[in-house]
This record gives sequence, structure tokens and C-alpha cells, in this order.
Amino acid sequence: MSDRIQLALQKRLNACLKKPENVVCAECPSRLPRWASMNLGVFICTNCSGIHRSLGVHISRVRSTQLDKWTEAQVDFMERMGNERANGFWEKNLPPNVKPTKSDLRTVEKYIRQKYEKRMYCDKETDGPVPLSAEAAGGGGDVVAAAPPQQQLQQPQPQQSAAAGLLDLFGDMPTAPAQQPAVANTSNQSPGGNWMDFGSAPASTRAAPVDGAKIATNDDDWGDFSSAAPTSAPFTTTTTTTTTTRVFQKCLAAYDAFSCIERDVVNK
Repeated sequence: MSDRIQLALQKRLNACLKKPENVVCAECPSRLPRWASMNLGVFICTNCSGIHRSLGVHISRVRSTQLDKWTEAQVDFMERMGNERANGFWEKNLPPNVKPTKSDLRTVEKYIRQKYEKRMYCDKETDGPVPLSAEAAGGGGDVVAAAPPQQQLQQPQPQQSAAAGLLDLFGDMPTAPAQQPAVANTSNQSPGGNWMDFGSAPASTRAAPVDGAKIATNDDDWGDFSSAAPTSAPFTTTTTTTTTTRVFQKCLAAYDAFSCIERDVVNK
């Protein structure tokens, strides 16, 4: 039984102890009992609980209202019985001045044994105390219902990406289309293959060769750096070699010109 249910039952027992007929021990004048005989339906003090234990479990089954665990049926019986109704049977023929007025252990033990073992004061016309009906007792108001059985597992939902989950919060996420099967790569088939199986032969993806002479359209000194026209053709080795050669030649020409100027200055 879960701790939550035990706490609810403990709360119901404490409510029973606060009733006027249960504030005093059922056997002696001690107040605020914290023990109970769960089969007799009475609340008793600590001293009387020891005496009840000595009677044997066939007469009294003692349990703590604060430390022990209780079941729903046991708490329900204690709510419907209590000290007043139980003593109404066990003390039906009790003579005056017989019940202990002090918590003297020997006097109380003698009284308890006469009351339960010898049944000297009980009602001879009935078989035993009659508890209140469940409707009259009004118990069980604080019972915590047991956890319901787990529902059937739902079918697993398809996982979505984190972005899809965020968009779906606002109801804007469209339904993802079904993925199309991947098309086999046929670019390596030979020209003689049967392309009719796929409808038509794929377009060639091979780039046409580029003439390096056509790229350089400006023959001035710095045309190679500024006249490169945008083109979608792939970069080729020929273009790189031509451009590097022209730049190197221009650098050599500039160096020769600088050397001539330096010699003229020195000769003067």
C-alpha cells in the first residue's frame, strides 16, 4: 500500500481520536489514547495496551494509531465502532464503582481481565457489539482511491524534428510529404546501355573544354586582373597557367624598367 494511502488512513484515525467518546481511554481515566484494539474497536492508552497484549491475540489485537500500518477495512471498523458503542456491550451490566477511577496498573489489569476474559459485565442478550452502518458512520471521506490500471499503450507516433515540433505548436506545420525512394545512380553506365528503361538518357554533365585564349579579352597591362567575365564554366588548369605567365612577364618587365632607371641615376 502506498504512503499516500497510509497518510489518508492516518488522518481518518486521528479524526476518530478527536471524537468526545474516544478522547479518554476505554479502560481507565487516562486521556489522549494513542493505541487501539483493532478487533474490539476501542482506543486505549499505553499502559492498557500492554495489558491487552497479555490477553492474547485471540481476544485483543493491539496496534498503534501512529506507528503501525492500517488497512482500509480496519480503519472503517474503528470509525463505525469506537469506545462508546463497544463499552455499551462490554459494560452493559457493569456495577457502580467497579470501573477504575485511577490509572493503577494492578487495578486496571484486574478489571480488563474480568471484562474480556471472563465476560462478567457484557450484555448477555446479544452476541457482541454492533458497529454503525457505513452510511451512518460517514467514514471513508478521505480515502485515496487506488491508482487506476494503466491504459492501453497508444500507437507510437512518428518522430518529428525539433523545428517541426516548434512550428506545430502554432498549427502551422504542414504535413511532411512521403519520402520518395532514392533513384539509383546511372551516371556510370556505358553509352551503349539501354536508357529506354528510364524514359530517356540523362543529360551529360561533362563540362566543355575552355579555350584559355578566349578568357583574356583585354591585352592592356592590368587586364588580366579586371576583365575576368563571370562564367559558369569550371576553373581549368589552362586558365591558371595563362594568367600566372602573364603576371610573371609583367613583373619582369617592371623590374627591368626599374633597373634601367637605377643605372641612369648612378651614372649621372
